[in-house]
Amino acid sequence: IALLDQLSEDKPLTLRLYRPPESAPDTLRFKLFHRGTAITLSDSLPMLERMGLQVLEEHPYRVKLPDGTSLWIHDFVLRVLDQIELELDVVGEIFEDAFGRIFVGTLENDGFNRLVLRAGLDADQVVILRAYARYLQQINFTLSQAYVERTLAEHSQITRALIALFRTRFDPGAADAEATAAQLVA
Repeated sequence: IALLDQLSEDKPLTLRLYRPPESAPDTLRFKLFHRGTAITLSDSLPMLERMGLQVLEEHPYRVKLPDGTSLWIHDFVLRVLDQIELELDVVGEIFEDAFGRIFVGTLENDGFNRLVLRAGLDADQVVILRAYARYLQQINFTLSQAYVERTLAEHSQITRALIALFRTRFDPGAADAEATAAQLVA
């Protein structure tokens, strides 16, 4: 009820990713609270799948307010596809932020979003890697975007190091940036 109460015309979406205590380690629940019309499964399914999740079930519930406004609760049962153990305390909020940005169209919906759960990257860090991949396409790099997405997801430790290297090289306040960058490159 508290999450439904947060919905307004200015904030029509609220999200919660969690794991119930009785669930298997690879099973998650995701609740999408939305004001207005129901969200079709064909709209939400590609977003969740590209984030490395399989949708096992979806249950929509409608709450009709006295003024006629409809609020929706979409309750998803999800399976993590990548055989990774997620620390929801770490990735829960960044997942919710990334999904919300994909939903409203301010973040692209592609396989790079798998890095949110797989590598623990936030949406802005994913944008950096997506930009690098687009640059590689412009210089006629022979490997496809899908290949780059898979490779970065499969080697999440290296992917996190690439983001750390970017941050080290371009943060004007980074202490001992050259030595740290050399260590990251090695």
